[in-house]
Amino acid sequence: MTEGSFEQLARNQMLFRVLNEQLKPILARSGEPPSFVCECSRGDCRERIALAHDEYADVRAHAAHFAIKPGHDFAEIERIVHENGRFAVVEKIGQAGEITKNDHARAARPSTA
Repeated sequence: MTEGSFEQLARNQMLFRVLNEQLKPILARSGEPPSFVCECSRGDCRERIALAHDEYADVRAHAAHFAIKPGHDFAEIERIVHENGRFAVVEKIGQAGEITKNDHARAARPSTA
């Protein structure tokens, strides 16, 4: 797999993470059981996963962790750190992990504009 491929797979997951962060307040107000977009590397995945808000917060506490539908892991760039019947948590490894951590650190820096 090429460097560009690893980067694209990592960026796909980060885009789904951003979407979930934007959906969180809407889901909290809806009164419906929370579900989030699968944060897998597949750019065309639109599946939902059932996670409580505190479960999602636990996933987000680690920059390289993502919540995915079981079976959506990609062994070349991540390892499963937790799995139950509703969702799995994967951790980016190797080059994909570095890309994720670097982007997370960049996003956490205050804007100078």
